[in-house]
Amino acid sequence: QNYNVDKTFEGVEKVEIEIAVGDLEVKSAKGADVDVKGLYNEKDLKVKIEKRGNKLVIIEQDRRKNSKDNSQWILYLPSGLELEANLGVGDVTLAQFSGELEGNNGTGNISFDNCMGDLKWNSGTGNIKVENCQGDLNFNTGTGSVELTHINGEIRANSGTGQVNLSKGSGGFTANSGTGSVRAAELAINEDSKFASGTGTVELQLSSSSKADIKVNSGTGNARVITNGHSLTGVLTMTCGKRSGEIKAPFSFDKEWVEGEGRNQTLHKTKKFDDSDVTIKVGSGTGRAMVK
Repeated sequence: QNYNVDKTFEGVEKVEIEIAVGDLEVKSAKGADVDVKGLYNEKDLKVKIEKRGNKLVIIEQDRRKNSKDNSQWILYLPSGLELEANLGVGDVTLAQFSGELEGNNGTGNISFDNCMGDLKWNSGTGNIKVENCQGDLNFNTGTGSVELTHINGEIRANSGTGQVNLSKGSGGFTANSGTGSVRAAELAINEDSKFASGTGTVELQLSSSSKADIKVNSGTGNARVITNGHSLTGVLTMTCGKRSGEIKAPFSFDKEWVEGEGRNQTLHKTKKFDDSDVTIKVGSGTGRAMVK
């Protein structure tokens, strides 16, 4: 491939890249240097690349109006480096990245594989897929789906309108969707975790007995915990709208009561399983709150 840019930089601790319309691929470098490869139409796009101390800056600028050409960038980065990436339109792929990342894109799909560190990405419109990653992970999209598997650490995943799926991991989890479903399975929950949706179904499948506080909630959809034969611990509280919701569980409760007035009444039911300080909350506004 004949790249417009094919350069190596020494002594880089942080990379900042701004892409107007194009794709970004990040790979692990073999040594301590940063390798940059870029392919674009020089008639349509001006690119500024400069090293400022220990920071490398790559900026697409003066893009010709109505240009249909996309740029392509490949960064080979050593471990421990800080990356800040901003894209208008384009897909992003990161493989074997280790360090600190803060990224944003307007439109495009995002893929992470075998990465670790403090990783944060915000997308306006696009799907986010994450595999084999660990650390402090924070992923958000406005209208796409978020799918995370084989993940470990402090995990936060959010979508405005899409599905959020988490599987095969350990740590603490926060998963939310405005209107889509939220599903979690094969997670070892070691820290307080919350799974919620405004209007979609929320489902948590336990892979072990709970060791931390858990909250599963949907505003208008069903909220359910599937135990898969694992025992519940601590105190379980289930809630639903008294007039329009329903609570279902394969056991009797120790206590139940109603709060609120008129159409805003909420039914509460609780059961204590043991003396541990774990609390489990399962609730729905107008749907079913279930444990099975």
